[in-house]
Amino acid sequence: MADDAPDPDEELIGEVAPPLKPKPKVLKKLRPWHRPRKTFVRAHQWNSLIEAEVLKKRSGVRAAEPLRMLGLPSGDYLDLLTLDELCGKYDVQVLYMGFNAEADTGGVRQPIRLSGIIGLTESHVDRRSILVPDWFEELRHAETMPNKALRNFGGFDVVNLDLCGHIVDMNPNKAGNTLAALLTLFEQQAQVHPHPWLLFLTTYSDPPQISHAALLKVLRLVATNSTTHNDFKTELEQFYPNAPTVLPTLSQNSPPVIPQNDHNCLMTLAISKWVLRCLAYELKAATVELLDSYCYRPEDVPDPKLLSLAFLVKPVPPPALKKDPADVISRKTVDVPIDYPLCAKRLIKKAYGLTDLDSFISGDTALRDELVAATRQMLIDRDFDPEEVDTFLQTHPT
Repeated sequence: MADDAPDPDEELIGEVAPPLKPKPKVLKKLRPWHRPRKTFVRAHQWNSLIEAEVLKKRSGVRAAEPLRMLGLPSGDYLDLLTLDELCGKYDVQVLYMGFNAEADTGGVRQPIRLSGIIGLTESHVDRRSILVPDWFEELRHAETMPNKALRNFGGFDVVNLDLCGHIVDMNPNKAGNTLAALLTLFEQQAQVHPHPWLLFLTTYSDPPQISHAALLKVLRLVATNSTTHNDFKTELEQFYPNAPTVLPTLSQNSPPVIPQNDHNCLMTLAISKWVLRCLAYELKAATVELLDSYCYRPEDVPDPKLLSLAFLVKPVPPPALKKDPADVISRKTVDVPIDYPLCAKRLIKKAYGLTDLDSFISGDTALRDELVAATRQMLIDRDFDPEEVDTFLQTHPT
């Protein structure tokens, strides 16, 4: 390639800002997402599923392609950086697009290369990886910077939406913003990504902090399915015997008053139904499977109020052309139907099999010690103060 010839890689992500100058190091503040349980989620849920469902199943040319990933990073980029060992094992890089409206970009308001933000030296991060300094929710609007960046970037093997709040915001004017952005993302994935992909979704599940009107609409997907499909109803009642009492109350104007653990499972099933409905029923683009998922406590409270959900999305081929319009050739095509009722029924067992992560870790001393040691090393490697880290982990051992 001539020195003055355009780099074809540049076209992948569109126009980006020049690299930023590295900022001086400051004392970092430890946050809830630095606790050992989040280390478990990164290692034993996210990275484990990325290996099992994406990297292990690649072959041929695909095996050497970058792992394409969308995320909502904090300023530490731990979800991206902790992929280094896995990427080394499979000799691949991560091509990453992150959305963070609160990132310190020195006033720059266009996509920025990650190398200009965090001084990346990690070999597993593709040099074309970028940060979009705007809200993920703005994807829902055409011609916005996030929407244009998504269109330029293409499809993803992994979508990791670690929301800092609720998938249904408590502000009625914003209640549907995240869902609308997700739908835009689903449409894009259906158009440009023909391979199986993972959706990780972390959201609060706390009724007082969610828009009741929007929450009820999501929960009613379960009630409607139970009313219209007897197999779904029977399966649900097997795992949730109180369903016949609780589901009719969803026609009222406020969420049902049920134990938090029951709400976590019902919310998980409702979100799963929404994802399935979008991709399998409305777009007719893919099947959706709910994988092993968890709930945990945002702070030291009695009941888990955070959900860490994982979905495997398997695209189906688009409808085939049945006939040559000129009638020159004959064709025999078979469309791949999506068994929507069966997919919906299979969500129930996983939704009502949520693992209480805090209890799980607390009950396994060896695992807890392993997570504490791994978390300590990870944070120190990322320039956190060792004494602050030790104090933090003594206070928060899970």
